[in-house]
Amino acid sequence: MAHRKKGSKNKALTVLVIIIIVIAAVFFIRQSLNGSASIVSSTAIAEGDRAAFSFEPGKLGVAYIDVGQGDSILIQSPAGRTMLIDSGESYALPAVKDALDRNGIKKIDIVVGTHPHSDHIGCMADIINSYDIGAVYLPKVSNNTSTYENLLKSIQK
Repeated sequence: MAHRKKGSKNKALTVLVIIIIVIAAVFFIRQSLNGSASIVSSTAIAEGDRAAFSFEPGKLGVAYIDVGQGDSILIQSPAGRTMLIDSGESYALPAVKDALDRNGIKKIDIVVGTHPHSDHIGCMADIINSYDIGAVYLPKVSNNTSTYENLLKSIQK
């Protein structure tokens, strides 16, 4: 009996997230540039580095928020448009809100949940209830966990 390696699932998810980031970056750059070049600012946010974290105005910023188990990526375009990809478990809410609040983000233009596992959408309902949201994108899957159901209820409000 053949067994699939656990790492192959993580590699596939990583590739999916990278594709989403590239698409988002192209979209934001096309929407934001006025014939001038922009420098990309990339920041990794770890628990101890939160105080120093901030996006530079007028530059594309990508932040990988340390949410423990799971993922959360915050992107801000040179024009200030924002995208949040995943949010981590429910206990990660302070880290995600800190990244948003420290950058003065009141509106998230695009929220993406890559899949309905709690380590990726655990605090997404709270984020949606706390911030002005432009659009939410989720995969077409069915899941009957309370975390996913709470997220769907938040989106419908």
